[in-house]
Amino acid sequence: MFTLKESVDCIEAAESDITDIYKSRSAVAITPNGLPKQLYEAFICSIKEGEALQVYVALATRNSKKALVYIAAGEAAILAGPELLLEEALEFLKDMGFEMEHVDLNYSVALREVVLRGIRVIRPVSAARLAARKQAATEKTAAIEDGETRRVEEDSARKKAEEAAKAKADKERKAAEEAARIKAEEERKAAEEAARVKAEEERKAAEEAARVKAEEERKAAEEAARVKAEEERKAAEEAARVKAEEERKAAEEAARIKAEEERKAAEEAARIKAEEERKAAEEAARIKAEEERKAAEEAARVKAEEERKAAEEAARIKTEENRRLAELATEERQEAEKMVAEKAEIARQIKEKLEAEKLAAEERISALSEAEKNAADTILEEKEAAEKARAERLAAEERLVKLLEAEKLAEKRALAAQDTLAAATAARMEAEQLFLQKNEEEKIAEEQAEEVRRTVRKTNEDRIAAEETVDIIGQFEERATGRCISAKNEAKAAAAEKAAAEELLSAKTAELRSALEAAEAERIMIEKILEKKIFAEQAAYQAADTPLTASDARREETIEAVTEPPTPPGGKVDRSADVQEDRKKEDHSSAVDISLHKAEIERLREEKTKAEAEWKAAAEEASRLKAETDRLMALRLKAEEERLSLQSENAGSASAPGVQEEKKRHQDKSSGRKMASEGELNVSVSSVGAWKRAAMTASDPIDYGGPPVEAGSDPFAFPDNDDGTFFSNNSSTGGSGSTFTCDPALHSIEYSSQEEIIELHESSNLARVALEGNPSQSCKGYICAMKRGEECYVYVAIVLTENNKILVYNTDNQPASAAQLPGVIADAVQFLELIGFMTGMIKLGTDKAGREAAIGKIPVLHRLSENR
Repeated sequence: MFTLKESVDCIEAAESDITDIYKSRSAVAITPNGLPKQLYEAFICSIKEGEALQVYVALATRNSKKALVYIAAGEAAILAGPELLLEEALEFLKDMGFEMEHVDLNYSVALREVVLRGIRVIRPVSAARLAARKQAATEKTAAIEDGETRRVEEDSARKKAEEAAKAKADKERKAAEEAARIKAEEERKAAEEAARVKAEEERKAAEEAARVKAEEERKAAEEAARVKAEEERKAAEEAARVKAEEERKAAEEAARIKAEEERKAAEEAARIKAEEERKAAEEAARIKAEEERKAAEEAARVKAEEERKAAEEAARIKTEENRRLAELATEERQEAEKMVAEKAEIARQIKEKLEAEKLAAEERISALSEAEKNAADTILEEKEAAEKARAERLAAEERLVKLLEAEKLAEKRALAAQDTLAAATAARMEAEQLFLQKNEEEKIAEEQAEEVRRTVRKTNEDRIAAEETVDIIGQFEERATGRCISAKNEAKAAAAEKAAAEELLSAKTAELRSALEAAEAERIMIEKILEKKIFAEQAAYQAADTPLTASDARREETIEAVTEPPTPPGGKVDRSADVQEDRKKEDHSSAVDISLHKAEIERLREEKTKAEAEWKAAAEEASRLKAETDRLMALRLKAEEERLSLQSENAGSASAPGVQEEKKRHQDKSSGRKMASEGELNVSVSSVGAWKRAAMTASDPIDYGGPPVEAGSDPFAFPDNDDGTFFSNNSSTGGSGSTFTCDPALHSIEYSSQEEIIELHESSNLARVALEGNPSQSCKGYICAMKRGEECYVYVAIVLTENNKILVYNTDNQPASAAQLPGVIADAVQFLELIGFMTGMIKLGTDKAGREAAIGKIPVLHRLSENR
């Protein structure tokens, strides 16, 4: 019989003294020695103590390091052999409900040590206790040997009588043991299966409970975050609305004041222009009168000179002079007609090209207007779709709340089913005779648990479907936002194309104006030449009509005497009639030539009037295109504001401030692109001029037959702008009026140390432009402000991505001190923005390594070696 040894909480033994170990196949819920009911594992250890073997039985819970140790009590147990003690130990644990199995120890020393360390009820014995135990075992063995000596004689006779009974008892015991083993094996398998099913259910229930709890905590956190985000979003929307209302009122007031100022400025400009035109007309009349006076004096002088020369040479070359004069007049008339025909053809070609380009520009404007309309429609559709998606998302959130409530109810049912299952399991363990009934209860509880699991699974599927619906709605909102951005980009591209078309039309209008001015100058020159020739011919004819002097008469008589034919006998030659006839013919020919010259002059004047009318029509068309561009720009700004408003409505409070900043930034950028009529772009005239020079050098000018454009002229100016600017100028920008021009001697921005770099700017986009005679390609812009010694410098660099070329722009207005540096940097930023770049400052960092890394990423910077 085994009894509990309360002073021992583990089995202490050396690893070499352990001979056999048995371990229960599974844990069993028992109440040993009146202790609370718990799951225990059972162990049997056979330990060699001296020459004898001692058998220990230990019971241990899963979560406790201490064990209940049982040892064999009584002298009978001491006298019994180890095999009998082992059998009694197995029967002792079997009665408690344990199914034991043998632990194999037939391994190497290392593996045997690993196996023994896995038996947590066995601990290695200390050296002192081991010595004491060996001594006690020796004394015990000696006592046993003494007792055996006394009993040998008594037992010798008794053993013979008992052998027969023992053999019979062994036979019966073995049969009973075999039946008990078979029954125990069946019970063990049934108990193991039940325990396995129960453990699996408990594990699943625990996992499900943990998952449900985590899901509830996550949903509660999401709900709290959503409520907080909604409150913050509403507050941000209210603040944005108040701010927008204030900005709108301020903008309306500023627009009113600005319109009044522009009206006054326009009236003043009209008055000044009218005054200048009046003065110019008076000056032109004065100059014309002076030229006519000088021409009259020159004509009189020439006439006197010609009369003198004609009087000297009239007799000798009169006939030859008349012939040559007629030929010269014919040739000049033909040349003038040819020149006028060529000019007319050139003017016709220019007119045809201008009409074709005008039609193309109108078609382009129509297409751009249609694109703007489509973009506005797309934004409206996206706004409606976003509102619909927001409504669907709210419905999905309500459905999700309902699913959460159903999930909580299912969890309560699962907990109730789990309690029922635990109660059924406890009842089954307490009463084996009600095993069948409890099995039925377990089946019912399992069915209920399965039903609850199905309900929970369905609830999870519904919740997942709701989450997927929310994700789909979010994706739809993202796609809507993307389409809004695409529409905005298309509108921006359309505005850029329209601006380019307008600039091209302006350039061609300027070239046409230059061609017309050149034609007018040539016409005036031809008129002067023709007038001089007419004066010369009239002087020659007058000289022919002047009476000859005595010397001239004598010379004439001599010439006639030499050249006249012999007088017929008895006849008299009458030469006065022939002379008068010749003079009449010459007068008639001169009158015809003069009439032809006058007709030619009138025709040239008509062509001049016609060209001026065409030039005026082209100016009106340019003004119309400019007004259309302003309208499209206003539409694009309105579409951008609608997109930002839609984005601010769909976004949460975390992104609301960023949306407002983005909206403000886009408004600032967009307002910086407006035309002069709106007056919202603050740039310096010099920066605009630099941009125009860069644009004019971007490609070869188109030759329309007119004079070349002079260097420094403004081919982009509209005819009605006296100052030659396309954008309005406002001195409040803070610029210093710096003009940036390309420096062909610079291929990069050189620096010696990091400390020289003060500030860097980089474009966030690629602009496709043609600069300095290079083909059109994608470019990236940079601005570098640096200090060398006591002097400050600002450079603009543009990288041509396809040519791998760097263009460096310098200015003659470099800052004289650090205080002037921001103004020059502002001019450089405006210079890049007018080309089409959107710039931003680069963070250089505070530490040396970060600063070096940031500077090293800029391709336009080149560090000089220390030797240089």
